[in-house]
Amino acid sequence: TLDRPRCLLPLVNIPMIEYTLEFLAISGVQEVILFCRAHADQIKQYIGRSRWSLPTSAMHIQLVVNTECMSMGDALRDIDARSVIHGDFILVCGDVISNINLTAALALHKERRRVDKNFIMTMVLK
Repeated sequence: TLDRPRCLLPLVNIPMIEYTLEFLAISGVQEVILFCRAHADQIKQYIGRSRWSLPTSAMHIQLVVNTECMSMGDALRDIDARSVIHGDFILVCGDVISNINLTAALALHKERRRVDKNFIMTMVLK
């Protein structure tokens, strides 16, 4: 990963980010903020040529780049400072391989938040 981002490394000849975006799309996610720290140019180029950038794609991907962030917490603070989060969101690494459908977990989260406005997070572990 010195010259290539981990999320673009292939698994069965498919970059890992494809698995991540597909599992988010299956769960009904329509907007993705893709935070990049290293090799952002390669990721931007890949996304630009992918099916996710087609006008027919149900998912909109926004790239955010900050090479200074060292952790997910730093990335969240940076994204918050840019005011790009406008509601509920899913935090996941770009190299996650999953076939989980998050629809039920999202519905449960929204119901819990409806009942208690202080409810801010649902963790899904599998």
